[in-house]
Parts: sequence; structure tokens; C-alpha cells
Amino acid sequence: MKRKMEDKAFTISVMTILTVFFLTVAYPLYFVIIASFSNPALVGTGQVIFIPKGITVEAYKKVIEYQTLWVGYRNTIFYTLFFTVLSLFMIITAGYGLSRKKLPGRNIIMGYMTFTMFFNGGLIPTYMLVRNLGLANNPLVIILLGSVNVYNIIIARTFIQSNIPDELFEAAVIDGCSHFRFLATMVVPLSSALFAVMTGALPWSQ
Repeated sequence: MKRKMEDKAFTISVMTILTVFFLTVAYPLYFVIIASFSNPALVGTGQVIFIPKGITVEAYKKVIEYQTLWVGYRNTIFYTLFFTVLSLFMIITAGYGLSRKKLPGRNIIMGYMTFTMFFNGGLIPTYMLVRNLGLANNPLVIILLGSVNVYNIIIARTFIQSNIPDELFEAAVIDGCSHFRFLATMVVPLSSALFAVMTGALPWSQ
């Protein structure tokens, strides 16, 4: 009986603490919502605490009329979509190529790519390169710059080597399958887990 009382007291204590933490986190979010529907003068004077007062949607009208906001949303969707597609394409193709044991100079290419993980040209040389390529003030620079991630390529190469046996490729070659067709019809469908991990590792999701 004493043990049950102690367990009950512990449960009540834990639930109380968790409830306090939840309210601490949830109330500011709730306040933002009710304040957005309330009269700004009432919000500024502290009269809005738990329920909205002087309900108005004027704030939302101002947001909708703010054209710069929509430009930002457009850029965000554009960058996220095309950067993700290009980055995943570069990662899976490079990872597949480096996973082929018969690729000439595979170790040299891998060493060169790994070298770039530890050393880079720096901010000023990078800007000069971007400017000389005509990409300064160009939205494409956001997509192209950093679309190739060596760390993710290494993960892709390791995944393909570990999960897609060479015997599968050899069987496909006997049927006249090329590397590109094997990548598109066999490697990509079998690498859904890899794509999920790579998408989560891209800068937009962090």
C-alpha cells in the first residue's frame, strides 16, 4: 500500500512538472495567435492575456499586402526545390560512379574530393570565382554553390557498395543494361532510404 502511494505521488509530481513546462512553452505561442487577432492598442497596454479583444484581421491584411514577403516565399520554394533536386542528382551519380571498382583513378578522385573537405579557397577567392563566372547577384549561385557535398557523396558510395551487390549489375549487363539504365532502374528505386537521409542532411532541412 505504501509503495502504491509513493508511485502515485511520483506520478503526480512528474505530471505537474511536465504540465508547467508545457504551459511555459505553449502560452507564448498561444499569445502570438490571439494577439494577431486583437486590437494592437489593447495588446500594447497589456489587456490581452488569455482571450483576444477588439478582434480584427487588419494584421493579416497588411501581411498579404506586403509584397516583399511573397518574394521571399517564392525564392524559398525556388531554392529549396531546385537545390534539392540538383544536389540529390549530383550525390547519387557521383556516389554510384565512385562505388564502381573498375572506375579508372577512383582512389585519386576520392582523395581529391576528400581534400576539399579540409581545405578551401576562402571567402574572397570564392566570391572572385562567383563574380568571374557571372553569377554574382544571380539566384543560380544559391543553387550551384554547395550543391555537391563530399560527405554525402561518401555516404552514397558506401550505401551503394554495401546494399547493391556487384552480381546484380553483372546480371543486368548480360541483359544489355548500361550504367545509366542500371542507375535509373535499379539503384535509384533501391535507394529510397538513402534519398530520405540525404534530403534530411541538406542545408534547407537543418
